[in-house]
Amino acid sequence: HGRSYRPASIGDWGVTGDDLVPLIDGLGPKVTLIGVGHSMGGVCVTRAAAARPQRFVHLVLVDPVVFDPAFYASSSKETVGDPDDHFVSRRRNQWTSAQDMAARFAERFPYSGWDPAVLADYAAHGLLPRAGGDGFELACPPRLEASAYMGSAAFNPLDAAAAIACPVTVLRGRNGERQGALDFSISPTWPGLATAFAQGRDEQWNDHTHFIPMEAPARLAHFIMTETGLV
Repeated sequence: HGRSYRPASIGDWGVTGDDLVPLIDGLGPKVTLIGVGHSMGGVCVTRAAAARPQRFVHLVLVDPVVFDPAFYASSSKETVGDPDDHFVSRRRNQWTSAQDMAARFAERFPYSGWDPAVLADYAAHGLLPRAGGDGFELACPPRLEASAYMGSAAFNPLDAAAAIACPVTVLRGRNGERQGALDFSISPTWPGLATAFAQGRDEQWNDHTHFIPMEAPARLAHFIMTETGLV
């Protein structure tokens, strides 16, 4: 995020999902798709699949940030607040190198549980040279990242589920009581999500946190291939 375009804020996750629709259309009508999305990406690919349901043959939603129906019924969608008020907007944004960033993060949760190669990529591709200065800064500015977290209630992905007829696999991390909105040691996914789809299937990996792709990239890649019939 941030290497091509940096809006002031993200806000409604549904808008990010809508951005995928021109890409889908540009691939041409004969190309069928398997949609895979993790976290916010799971919400976005659900939105895109609802807009172009005839194009998708399978969705794999990896611990998507989709809450139970009661959450959306009680949440205000009119405003997401000021990102400057969110503590993520104050995260460190100056680094001497990608190696420095990776070394610092390797000692902290959740990064300490990531595959080292994934963490190295996260640092290498998540930084850009600072404009007019030495060192590097985050490609996704902290304020922009904060706005993404604050926009989780602006779009209800459950409203899109009825339009999706293809098989949908929901892969969830471990259960438990989350200690706040940013406690990703526990899955944020509503356990009943698979039932919202006509052909939904639920699977849970209790040995992983929300960060399944970062912790077990090879296992996840094999799961996607076998689950969708690519092998």
